Amino acid sequence: LSDSTVKRDFGLAFGFSLLAYDSLLSGLQRIKPNPSKMKEDLENHWEIYSEGIQTYLRMKGLKNAYEMLKEKTRGKVLTRDEMHNLIDNLPIDKKDKQLLKIKELKEYAGLAEKLVDLATSY
Repeated sequence: LSDSTVKRDFGLAFGFSLLAYDSLLSGLQRIKPNPSKMKEDLENHWEIYSEGIQTYLRMKGLKNAYEMLKEKTRGKVLTRDEMHNLIDNLPIDKKDKQLLKIKELKEYAGLAEKLVDLATSY
């Protein structure tokens, strides 16, 4: 035995950690995505699109894009019409507004599908 209780308890800590990791892996294997719920959540939460709009506004040179959208979207649940109204009130060209007014949020996915496929292929 060592004269340090800390050193003597290393094995106990590692043992509990191993049990916790095994339990976590077991639980994660039982989880399955619910595509219909995911689609419903996507269709009912247009506020997530504000991140993409913010990026576009910054690309167009608006330095306060984050602040502009934060006050209008943070903590709110927005519909498509409300998001389109928000876009209409942005200080950008009409052409840019039309580009940002997507019909469905799945159009906003961009490279997400390819990135997921790439990440899961390893």
